[in-house]
Amino acid sequence: MGGDGEFFSVGECDGQKTIDGEQVPLVLTPAGERGGEALAAALRARREWVEAKVVASSAVLLRGFGVRDAAEFDAVVGALGWPDIRYVGPAPRTHVHGRVWTANEGPLDEFIYYHHEMVLIKEFPGKVILFCEVAPPEGGETPFVPSFRVTERVMAEFPEMVEELDEKGLRYTFTALSKNDTKSMRGRGWEDAFATTDKAEAEKRVRIRKRAMWYDARFDAVVGALGWPDIRYVGPAPRTHVHGRVWTANEGPLDEFIYYHHEMVLIKEFPGKVILFCEVAPPEGGETPFVPSFRVTERVMAEFPEMVEELDEKGLRYTFTALSKNDTKSMRGRGWEDAFATTDKAEAEKRVRIRKRAMWYDARGSGAGDGGGVAGGRRGEDDPGAEEVDASLPGAAGAARCGEIIEEESIQFRWEVGDVLILDNLATLHGRRPSLPPRRSCKVGLSQRD
Repeated sequence: MGGDGEFFSVGECDGQKTIDGEQVPLVLTPAGERGGEALAAALRARREWVEAKVVASSAVLLRGFGVRDAAEFDAVVGALGWPDIRYVGPAPRTHVHGRVWTANEGPLDEFIYYHHEMVLIKEFPGKVILFCEVAPPEGGETPFVPSFRVTERVMAEFPEMVEELDEKGLRYTFTALSKNDTKSMRGRGWEDAFATTDKAEAEKRVRIRKRAMWYDARFDAVVGALGWPDIRYVGPAPRTHVHGRVWTANEGPLDEFIYYHHEMVLIKEFPGKVILFCEVAPPEGGETPFVPSFRVTERVMAEFPEMVEELDEKGLRYTFTALSKNDTKSMRGRGWEDAFATTDKAEAEKRVRIRKRAMWYDARGSGAGDGGGVAGGRRGEDDPGAEEVDASLPGAAGAARCGEIIEEESIQFRWEVGDVLILDNLATLHGRRPSLPPRRSCKVGLSQRD
């Protein structure tokens, strides 16, 4: 089996298996240039080819490209062109950069059991993309399992149990502690998740967020139905991801006027359309005035023809200087330390040049499709409690055998620095083996399913 003939060659790794004639994982190595930027360019050029390989093999390991850090990994994830999705769940995680978050920050000596990422949530990712920045000294593998193989084997050994589950369904229950527990794999407490110490208020916010999620999803569906390619927001405005392609509008002070602008027009890739949605109307003010700019051009050309001619000849360059720290009281409150993930100004300037951006703001931020947002209601955590659909559970023997089959079908390899693993979340379960400290620096990106 060969590569694509230009950017990728096919390699091997320890633990690799052949399933239905496909290598799992399929290992792709550089056929030419190395480096994070080279990989991102290759993925943009061969996006459909790579996606077809992910579907065919369920897992693709990109090895030997030398991806160095979260910024380069974020560029790799972006190059794949898949809409990103916000993590929803109880695992302790920290935002690193752009689309990138840490993997589960729970105890290293515990095994994270096999699961499809966020599959108990209504909107779960179609792909999970992992990156190893620092390899663990021992352990820490990410075993994954083609779940269709588990299904086939369980159906063959326990047809009645499968039939019963298929008929009745199975509902999981998760009860969160009130406080965060950093020693737990599911350490997010409901007080943190819902920003209150009052249980009744938390339950109320669960109900409100369920409604908000419904509206967010409807707006996202409207944006998606238009069929226009979405683009990520790039800029200094403070915004929060809500759902799918949807982000909040500028979260700066309500008593300030956001001056007229073409969205992201100072960036090389700016949106052709901006789509806004009002979920909660302001009691007073808050209008979004807009201006046909061609009318402004016509009138300025008539009143100041020489100035227009000079601007047309010489051009006009804007300068924006950001503070080092975030300023939540500002419309342009993103500090360069946050934007470029460094406190070193020289390094930040270097990262500006690398991204060919002449502005002090985050070239790795995220946006809707584009600019629009939901006026109220962030997407909430998954429901802290649930009930079983049926009181009768599958037999202990069948459940135990399922666990054995999952382990027998598992595939794992030793992480190497710079590895990027793309998992088809619809076809593979994944977990994490215990490891010795220091904690491996593994970063995660999630993308929506089709």
